[in-house]
Amino acid sequence: MQDVQHQINMGWPLEAIEFFQLYARMEGELKQAGYTKKGRKLAEADWNPFAASLGMDFFQFVRDSKMANTLIRSGPPMATSSFSSD
Repeated sequence: MQDVQHQINMGWPLEAIEFFQLYARMEGELKQAGYTKKGRKLAEADWNPFAASLGMDFFQFVRDSKMANTLIRSGPPMATSSFSSD
């Protein structure tokens, strides 16, 4: 991974750098916890079982808080989820 100063020099917004660092850390933690896609040559985080393990109470809390309206309405690109906002 490139260092932060190089990313800043390349014109990356600070928010994008911070998000990338957080996302990479979360993906690494998911892999360490065993949430990996089966049958892959490379370890890849499997976000669906992780999301399901959070349970409907967590999903309802996020939905009620309106912290992630766009994500809940549209979902991430190219992703599937067992949760519904209906």
